[in-house]
Amino acid sequence: MQQLVKDEIEAFLSQVPEMTVTDFQVVDTEALSTYPVEKEARPLVKLGASDFSWLDKRARDLVRPLLTSLAWPGAGLSSMAVPYVLGACQAIVCRDRLSEEQYEAYVGGFRKAGLTLPVWEPPKK
Repeated sequence: MQQLVKDEIEAFLSQVPEMTVTDFQVVDTEALSTYPVEKEARPLVKLGASDFSWLDKRARDLVRPLLTSLAWPGAGLSSMAVPYVLGACQAIVCRDRLSEEQYEAYVGGFRKAGLTLPVWEPPKK
């Protein structure tokens, strides 16, 4: 994974600890509305084992404290927090493989919740 992409992921992840339950509800609502697009794009965001393992650990380490410190309205939303963060990270890494609509299906909820994410750019030819 290129250093620039790692830096973009770290910039995104640095905002996650400040998220509220309301922010995660925004992400969840957006994810539910864009699920068909995200599901279709899943094969495109597959990463190698090393990169996936690094991202998975980073996402879990950041979200785990939120699972105990925030008042979640139920187990459904809290159980999706890590997958949402991890999916956004994967989309950032693989955005050159995704259409703009597919990329936004993964990151749009975070953007709507007020987080700053890298913009999608068309693949360079």
